[in-house]
Amino acid sequence: MKKIILFALFLLPFANLWCQVNFYIETDTTVYYQNQPIEISFIIHNGTNDTLHLIFPEMPPFFYYIDGVLYDPPAWQVVIDVFIPPDSSHITYILHDQSLCLGIHSIIGGFPYQPPNNNWFTDPIEITVIENIGVEDNTVGLNYSQLYQNIPNPFSTSTTISFLATSLRYATPRQAEIKIYNIKGQLVKQYSIINSQLSPIQSGREQSSIEWDGKDENGNSLGSGIYFIKLETEKEVNVKKIVKSD
Repeated sequence: MKKIILFALFLLPFANLWCQVNFYIETDTTVYYQNQPIEISFIIHNGTNDTLHLIFPEMPPFFYYIDGVLYDPPAWQVVIDVFIPPDSSHITYILHDQSLCLGIHSIIGGFPYQPPNNNWFTDPIEITVIENIGVEDNTVGLNYSQLYQNIPNPFSTSTTISFLATSLRYATPRQAEIKIYNIKGQLVKQYSIINSQLSPIQSGREQSSIEWDGKDENGNSLGSGIYFIKLETEKEVNVKKIVKSD
C-alpha cells in the first residue's frame, strides 16, 4: 500500500488531506477536583486509505491553551517518525498538573505545522473544576458505590437522586454524603446519610435515594443551569451532571 510521507511542519498545505486527517483533543473526564492533574490526549486520526508517515522534529509536538493561556510542554529535540495506518489514530498524552481555580475552563489544543505563523487548532473542550475534599481511607465502611443519573433530568421543581453502596457488615456506623455544586464549583447543598438510613437489599448491597427540591442550604430556590452531584463515601467518589430548568 502506498505511503504518504509528510513533515509534520507542512501537513496542512496538502488540501486533499484537510478533510481526511483530523486533529482533536480529549480529557479522561470533564469534571476535576482542584489540584487534580488533567490528562489531555492529543489525537491525530488518519482517515485516508494509506499509511500516514509524520516526521516530528521534536516530541511532544503539541501545545495547548487553557482559558487563553498558552502552555507549551518541554520538548525533546529529537526527530520522531510516526506511522499511522489507515483509519487509525496516533495519541500523545500530556499531563497538566498546574492548579486551576473552581469553575469552567476551556482547553484548546495546538499543532505547529508551519510555525510561527500558522498552526492547527482543535475545537475547545470544557472541563469543570469543583471543590477538592479529601476522602478518608477507612477499611471499615462502604467499599463500593455507584451514583445513578437523577430522574428526571432536566428537572424544574424536584428530582430523585439514587445511589447504590456495598458495605462491610460491622457495627461501626457508615456514612455517605451527597453534595451538589453549581457550575462555578461552589457547594450549594449537602446531605449526610448514615448506614441506618440506607435501604438494604440482596447480597449486602444497600440502595437509597433522596429528593432534591432545587434549593440551597438556606432554602433559597436556585436558578436554572448545570449542577454537579457528588456521591462521597469512605472509599470512592462518583460525580454526575444535573440540569435544572425553569
